[in-house]
Amino acid sequence: MEQVDIINFLSDLQKNNNREWFAEHKASYQKTLTGFENIMSRIISLVGMFDKEVVGLNPKACIFRIYRDVRFSNDKSPYKTHFGGFIAPGGRKSSGGGYYIHLGPGESMVAGGAWRPESEHLKKIRRAIDFYHEEFLQIVGDKDFSRWFDDLSNEDSLVRVPAGFSVDSPVAAYLKLKSFTVGRTFTNKEVFLPTFENQLVEGCRAMFGLNKFLREAIE
Repeated sequence: MEQVDIINFLSDLQKNNNREWFAEHKASYQKTLTGFENIMSRIISLVGMFDKEVVGLNPKACIFRIYRDVRFSNDKSPYKTHFGGFIAPGGRKSSGGGYYIHLGPGESMVAGGAWRPESEHLKKIRRAIDFYHEEFLQIVGDKDFSRWFDDLSNEDSLVRVPAGFSVDSPVAAYLKLKSFTVGRTFTNKEVFLPTFENQLVEGCRAMFGLNKFLREAIE
């Protein structure tokens, strides 16, 4: 399975995160990158069966570079120790709702939603959540959604409800969010199972309603 080679390579990279080692193992990197592209291609095809907006998406347009931007970081390690890709209309540059696939030793996950949308998009999302709060609460209260994610992450949140919205709103906690994301992690043991890709697709299916709502709010 391609994910075994990916995790093994990234585990070695964690221990040897320097340009010299990476240059010596460039062929292994290219092999595992191709493996991740293959995984992403299959996920895109399967997600496209229920989310028509991602049909035909090029996996290369979804995958983030492995090279870290170290200009403003105390950690000068040159490489990320994971592979990540964002499946959404427009690929990794999209600011709308999408599906994030992340493979790394002990830190693999399926996640998604909209992470820190630009100011105008943030305003539109908050207005949509407030105005269509019954529909939104149905989405986040859905049985499959709750089984996979429990709720949206509240790590990126304001202390108070933003101006223009009622503190008594039934969705007040969601209006304080600056990101509208969900996620679920997998152990290496789970990643190595032959059913892993199916699990990724099911996770994406569980968040489809949220992504659709977010995209419509922005559009």
